[in-house]
Amino acid sequence: MRYLFFVLIMFSNFAGATESYTPKLLVKIVPTYPSQAQTEGIEGEAIVSFDISRTGETQNVKIYSSSPKLVFDASVINAVKKWKFMPIVKNGKSQNLKNYTYRITYNLKYGVSID
Repeated sequence: MRYLFFVLIMFSNFAGATESYTPKLLVKIVPTYPSQAQTEGIEGEAIVSFDISRTGETQNVKIYSSSPKLVFDASVINAVKKWKFMPIVKNGKSQNLKNYTYRITYNLKYGVSID
């Protein structure tokens, strides 16, 4: 009986192994530091919002907020449009994900970082 219970637990754990509720970034293009901002010593950040399609593509990419305004927006949008995620799978079906966000920071010393 113990053996049967162990086998059932093992199979129940493996059954959900392919389910993924958190998006995993597969292709990440790092935004470029705008040359004028670099020359002028401007640092800042942008928070980008987007949807992830059933195939893992980014859609409806837009800037949620940025500081300073408009300096890094185009760089962020151009890069994030090229990102690719592993599709979200729930109950065996791929799902769309709405309003996912990342913070992208521009620092003269450390470059561009994605959180």
